[in-house]
Amino acid sequence: MHKSLQSGRSFPDLFLFAPRVHGDKHYCGMALELKRQGVTIYVSRGANKGSLVSDPHIREQAAMLKELNRLGYFARFGIGFDQCCR
Repeated sequence: MHKSLQSGRSFPDLFLFAPRVHGDKHYCGMALELKRQGVTIYVSRGANKGSLVSDPHIREQAAMLKELNRLGYFARFGIGFDQCCR
């Protein structure tokens, strides 16, 4: 059912439509793109350390999260159960 509601391939897996204030930041809601433990989102070594991996799908998702952040949402990748619960 969730898949049928998504607007595209890069729309986040979990979306909470509940405005919140955290410190001095006001968020319209929260969006998480859920990934399994061990999935690599950012390059960890070499000259490109800290940049996105070259996977086109992850890049699409990162662009969507960036746009949602710009629009006032708290939007992030969540890797593994423990990180998603924090």
